[in-house]
Amino acid sequence: MNKPVLQIELVSDVSCPWCFLGYKRLEQAMTLVGEQIDFEVSWHPFELNLDLHLGGVELSAYFAKRYGATPEQYQAQLANMHQLGQEVGIEFNFDESTKIYNTRNAHKLLCWAAETGKQTLLKMALFNAYFCHGKAVDQTDTLLECVREVGLDEASAKRVIESEEWNKTVHDNEVQWLSLGVHAVPALVINQQHLINGAQPVDVLADALKDIAFNPDP
Repeated sequence: MNKPVLQIELVSDVSCPWCFLGYKRLEQAMTLVGEQIDFEVSWHPFELNLDLHLGGVELSAYFAKRYGATPEQYQAQLANMHQLGQEVGIEFNFDESTKIYNTRNAHKLLCWAAETGKQTLLKMALFNAYFCHGKAVDQTDTLLECVREVGLDEASAKRVIESEEWNKTVHDNEVQWLSLGVHAVPALVINQQHLINGAQPVDVLADALKDIAFNPDP
């Protein structure tokens, strides 16, 4: 008997730690139910900081401006994220020099990578470059390093980064998801109809995957 196949579409930003955490939890959930269900995973762009200039801004200043966070609250948030990351195998590497970056070019590459079958590999390479190794994901050198890491063509990637057509692809994709009600990330949509917001616990995700796979809407 063939296993049911769930189509999972993830809307996220490369600079969002909850998106990285949420996917690693989803990955564990998919492993738990993988003997019963198959999955097709795709990624879609959501830019939290489209207006950031090249070079980014210090994360501490960003938290203070956007959330009104005190230095103590900022450090507590980083400590909490570090602990949550360790639970799913992520070593978040935050320090006083950590910045947050514009991710438009990263999303252009991810949209392009969807055509290659290596989109998830590239997304993980970008997450790891930023969150675990402190690299600037608005810099072409960093982006091309990730491209090479997953075995994609560097010359083609350069053209994508420089392309206005891929800018439009990212923009149109974002507008589509906003029109469908996705206004925060991480968000995952299963079989084009079931929306799950936030980085949910592994057991919650595993139960949701089984419920959708074996109790589809009539």
